[in-house]
Amino acid sequence: MKKLFTLIAAALMVANVNAKTALDVSTLYTAGTTTIDFSGSWDWKGVTLSSGSLVEDKDAGTTDDSGVTYFDASAYEYLIVKFSASTCDVNVIVQEKADGTIGQWGANYHQAQSLTSASSEGGYAYVKLDADYKAYINAVAFQNQSATGSITIEEVYWATAEDYAAVYDPMTSQVSEVSLSNWGSWGGETHTDNADGSVTVDYTSAWGGINKWYGGFDASEFDYVVVELNPAEITTQLIVQYSESIDGDNNVSAQAQPGETMIKVALDSRKNNISQIALQNAAAGQVTFTKCYFCTEAYLKSLEGESSVLWEGENNFGLEWAWDNTFAIPAEKFANLKEGDKIRFTFTEDTENASWWQFKLTDQAEESTVLTSNSAELNEWGCATMASGATEYTITLNASDLALLQATGMRVTGYAITVTKVEALSSTTGIQTIAAPAIKSTVLYNLAGQIVDSNFKGIVIKNGKKFMNK
Repeated sequence: MKKLFTLIAAALMVANVNAKTALDVSTLYTAGTTTIDFSGSWDWKGVTLSSGSLVEDKDAGTTDDSGVTYFDASAYEYLIVKFSASTCDVNVIVQEKADGTIGQWGANYHQAQSLTSASSEGGYAYVKLDADYKAYINAVAFQNQSATGSITIEEVYWATAEDYAAVYDPMTSQVSEVSLSNWGSWGGETHTDNADGSVTVDYTSAWGGINKWYGGFDASEFDYVVVELNPAEITTQLIVQYSESIDGDNNVSAQAQPGETMIKVALDSRKNNISQIALQNAAAGQVTFTKCYFCTEAYLKSLEGESSVLWEGENNFGLEWAWDNTFAIPAEKFANLKEGDKIRFTFTEDTENASWWQFKLTDQAEESTVLTSNSAELNEWGCATMASGATEYTITLNASDLALLQATGMRVTGYAITVTKVEALSSTTGIQTIAAPAIKSTVLYNLAGQIVDSNFKGIVIKNGKKFMNK
C-alpha cells in the first residue's frame, strides 16, 4: 500500500462530550467547509497527535521514538467518524507507535484502519483501537484510494464501547458494505462499474482477476467476507489475503460454481490485518458481481433464512464408492420443506490421500434417482466435484427433487469427504438462486468415474461422451 507519511501538523483540541471525546480535524477541511478533498490517488490528510522528535537512522534502517510523547487513547475502544456524504472510498487510519523500522515512505508505524465506501447519504465509520498500542497514538488520517473525491465530516470522536453501541444497532453493526467500484485488475481483465453499484467483469482468460486493496484493514468485528453475484457460466473464486502468513500461506478462498449466487470466505485469526480481497475466474467469461461485504455469522444466517438440522454426526465416505460408507436422511425430515429451500452440507476434505472430492445425492427408492437441483455441476455419474479447500456445499431444491425426498428420503454418497452436518435453510428471507444452464466442461473422467488429466491413455468421458484419448 502506498503510505504517504508526510503529515499535516495540527494542534490537538479536545472537549469532553459526555463519555466520548471530540477530535478536532478542522485543519484538514477545505476553507469554509467541513469537507476533506482528495486531489490524487492515495492522498493522505492527517493530524499529528504526538509531540517530540522521532530519530531516523537511514543507514541502519531503524528509528528511535524515545523522544516522542504519544497521545494516550487507552480510555477508549474506538475512533468514530460521522460523515454526511463521501464521493470516494476513504480509509480512516489511526497511526500508532513507530515500529522501529524505515520503509519506502519513511518511518513505519503500527496502525489500525477502516474503509468507508462512497455514499451520498453519509453514515458512520469506525476504527477499533489496538489494545496493545492505543496508549501510543501518533496521528489520525483520512486517505482515499485510487479515485479522487471528498468526504464531508460531521463529527470525529474517541469512543467507549457504550458510545459505539449507541451508534451501531445490533443488526447494522453486523455488516459492512464494500464498494465494488474502482477495483484494480490483473491478467488483462476489463470491468465496468454499473449505475446500480454492481460491477461486470469480462475475464479474457483463466485466473485473471480484480482486487480491492486495503493494506491492513481490521475486520475483527466480522466472521465472513461475502460476495453476491448474478448466475454465471464459469466458476468464480473469492480470495482474502492477510498480511500475515501461516505455514507460508497468506490466502484463504472459496468458490461459486456455475449458477450459484453467493461466495463466502470464513475469516480466521488474522482478520485484524487484511491486505486485500480479490475475485478470480477459472475460465474466460463474464460475471456481474452485485454486492460485497464483511459480516458476522449471525447476519449471514439471517440472509440464508431459518435453518434446521436434518442430520448431524461424522460420516467418512473414504476412497471407495461403498454402500457401507453412505448415509440416509429419512423422508419425514423433508416434510415441511418447499421448493426453493436449500440443503447445506458441512464437510472436510481428505487432502492427504486424494486430489479430488465428490458428492452424489439420490433419493432412497429401490431404483434410485439422482437429484437434479444441482444439475449444472454433475458429471456423467451424477457426481458434483468440490473445489479444493471447500467446507460447505449447498443445493437449492427444485420441485421434482422435493417430491422425491418427501416420498423416500435422501441417500448421501461421496468420495474423500467427511460430512459432519446437513441442514435445511428456509428460502423465506434468503437470497434466491437462479439455475444456470449446463455448461461445457473440460474435465476428463475414466470409465471408473475418476478425474484424469489430458495425459491419460485410453477411453475417457467428456461432457457425457466417450472417446479414445491417445
